[in-house]
Amino acid sequence: QEKRSERRSFGERQFYRSQTCLPIDPEDLDYDSDDDVDDEWQLAQAERLMDEFEDVTLREKAFMKLWNRFVHRHAILADFQVPLACETFARNFG
Repeated sequence: QEKRSERRSFGERQFYRSQTCLPIDPEDLDYDSDDDVDDEWQLAQAERLMDEFEDVTLREKAFMKLWNRFVHRHAILADFQVPLACETFARNFG
């Protein structure tokens, strides 16, 4: 007969943050700071880096920035999603 592991109550378990994998203090179980992600700074930084390109026109840079923001908002996770994303992008901005 297979021996079952002992089950611990909810309060005795160690929980971890969803993105950082850091342990959560018991008094913080009802709040996950990983939900407070503000990644606007990442988009802004990527755009600043794009602005440094010298072999790309301003129009091409604007297009790349628009596409990057679109992809970021729509979370394209697999290659089969790209054709529909391109169609949606073209309908919205074309």
